[in-house]
Amino acid sequence: MTESVVNPKGPPWAKEPVQRLLSNVRQIHEFYHLTRDGLQMIIHHHEFLVRGDARIKQLAAQVEIHGGTVDRNEAEESKRAEAREHAKQRADLSLREVTGGFPVLHRQQVVFLWGAIEAVVEDTLVAWLKNENLVVSDQRLRKIKVSLADFSTMSELERNYYLVSELQHELKPSHRSSLEVFESIMHRFGLVGAMDPQLKRNLIELEYVRNVLLHRRGIVDSRFLEGCPWTNIQVGTAITPDEASVGRYTDAVLNYAEVLLGRIDRYFESKQAGPVTPSGV
Repeated sequence: MTESVVNPKGPPWAKEPVQRLLSNVRQIHEFYHLTRDGLQMIIHHHEFLVRGDARIKQLAAQVEIHGGTVDRNEAEESKRAEAREHAKQRADLSLREVTGGFPVLHRQQVVFLWGAIEAVVEDTLVAWLKNENLVVSDQRLRKIKVSLADFSTMSELERNYYLVSELQHELKPSHRSSLEVFESIMHRFGLVGAMDPQLKRNLIELEYVRNVLLHRRGIVDSRFLEGCPWTNIQVGTAITPDEASVGRYTDAVLNYAEVLLGRIDRYFESKQAGPVTPSGV
């Protein structure tokens, strides 16, 4: 991916969505490891408090056995007990997440990663509408129906996002996944190029896993199996993303960013050689 970033082709606006994607993935990757480390620290902190309190109690008892006195402030002890109970609750919650293989954290990662794909594609398409004047040349875009009253109140940016959204809705029935819809629109806009079949499969799986997590409580349904027939999962099975699958999905998102960068480069190389005619015209 570094070659495309170091040697950019085309205007800066063309790659801004991909650069935002890379920045966001980097941040969520850092947050992922900070969260894992933080949960471990919460558990260790509680263990330290338990050991420390036990040791202090033991030493206090020895002092009293030898005739000494230990200052006991009931208010302070009550406050300390409340803090210890709170620490225990946090540690118990953290321990469930850690021993379970970080299921909540991995679900969050899946939702974010697919959201990142949606954002980079839609932002790229909107950038093309704004800067490449595709509304005029693309017949399908010109036929999209919209209330004139609503359209007139939108900003240029809002209009472009609306057009992209409506185009997605129009194409969705003829495709099994949103990724295929995205690819279809990309090709219409002149951002063409082959995608590795395994990359496509991983991205489609990411989309369907995200949908099951958000809309089916993580329970596999027939729609999931229709969209991802290569998975060895039965209907009614609960999906719990693990570290390996999240790593695979993260790699897929980054590889797709590389695909987009390559398409953008080829688009402007072709434009320099001669007029680019989007496939939807």
